Amino acid sequence: MPAVGRMKITIGFIMVLPGEAHKYMVQQLEATHQVLKALQTAALPVAAAAAAAGCVGPPYCDQAQPGPGYSLDLTCQSSICAADSYCCTSFWDSICASAASINSACANCRSTCVGGGCTLTANAGLNTSICSGENTVLTGSSSGSSPTYSWSPSGSLNNPNISNPTASPSTTTTYTLTVTEGACTATSQVTVTVIPPTSAPTSVTASPATVCTPTTVQLNATSPGNTIFWYTQSTGGTPIGTSASGANFPVNPVMTTTYYAEAAQSIPPGSQTFNYTGTSQTFTVPLGVTSIQVDARGAQGEPELRVPED
Repeated sequence: MPAVGRMKITIGFIMVLPGEAHKYMVQQLEATHQVLKALQTAALPVAAAAAAAGCVGPPYCDQAQPGPGYSLDLTCQSSICAADSYCCTSFWDSICASAASINSACANCRSTCVGGGCTLTANAGLNTSICSGENTVLTGSSSGSSPTYSWSPSGSLNNPNISNPTASPSTTTTYTLTVTEGACTATSQVTVTVIPPTSAPTSVTASPATVCTPTTVQLNATSPGNTIFWYTQSTGGTPIGTSASGANFPVNPVMTTTYYAEAAQSIPPGSQTFNYTGTSQTFTVPLGVTSIQVDARGAQGEPELRVPED
């Protein structure tokens, strides 16, 4: 039988029982080596459940390693090396890896491990809002060392297989980030709210529209669901006040005055919680928000809040 990657030997007919492990000692001029071949008619039993420690790797024990032994799982290493000392004295090569793939002591370190011990996490970033026609960059991340990323739905993304794709949804969309590393996967979701275009005010009225002496005039404009901002300038400037859509706004002009109504969507108050991750986190202030309050609880070390200057 061939010993892949080490040496070639031929052994005559040997009577063995299924499931038994046999060692054959062969010798060449350069070295003496022990080859392990497990003969069986059916797959060896594999542990039904992962140990409490859960899955380990990568690298995985059923893959060749650049050096001797497999220190990530000492139980597996001990079992494999007890049968084939070469795996711990020279190299954990393809034959050692093959033995690990069917050894029940190595169930938790194989690339196919599906135990509940995976610690891989995914973070799709913070929910955000954009105006219709705009885009935003999703900020996915993972605790893995070299994971793969997959976002869905992918139709409005420039690249669904990177951690930070650009999203251009036409309607409010919840994206699911799936992170994979080895046999472990983790998911996280983020919602991009698309704010539709604001309806221009209609039915702008002044009652009364003409006065002879200073008196109170009720201004009124309609833009369903929006807030009406009142100005005395056609563009720019500071609003003289606000009113709800369809509600009166009182003014007291002392001379002929033209008033302008502008509609803006109301942004309800909200909050965002950040948990410590060991790295910097970015919060994008949603459109329409004019003030924020930052509360830090249970924190240690030097407090630092960086606000970019526009």
